[in-house]
Amino acid sequence: MRLLKTSDELADERLGVKQRAVVELLLEGGGTGALSEVLSAAGAPRSSVKSLEKKGIVEVSSEKVMRMPRLGSAFDERPVPNDKQVAAVAEVTDAIDGRRSDQGWRVAVCLSLRSGTAFTSSSAR
Repeated sequence: MRLLKTSDELADERLGVKQRAVVELLLEGGGTGALSEVLSAAGAPRSSVKSLEKKGIVEVSSEKVMRMPRLGSAFDERPVPNDKQVAAVAEVTDAIDGRRSDQGWRVAVCLSLRSGTAFTSSSAR
C-alpha cells in the first residue's frame, strides 16, 4: 500500500479515526506499508482503506516479496537448535548408541530447525 498525498495535502482531509490511523502509520513508514500489517497496527478494517482509495489518498497494489532473500553468507551459517531440539537429538543418539536398548524403546523424532520446535515420541516394543 502506498500513500499518494503528502502530509500537507492531508491536513485538510476529513478522515475518520481509523482512516487517520492508517495514514499516520503510512507516514511513519515512509509512505508505504504492507496492507495486512498496517491494518493490524491501526486496528482498522479493510473498508477504511477502501474509503482512502476512493478519496485518492492511498493506492493498494500487490507485489511479490521474497520472504527469505538470498543474502550470501546468511545462508552459509547453520541454524542453532533450541534446548528442546538438543534434548530430542540426545534421546535419539542415546537410543542409537544402545544405551536404551535394555528398556526396549523405539524413539521417533521430528525436528524442525526452521520453526524451532521438536517432538519426541517413545514407545516400548
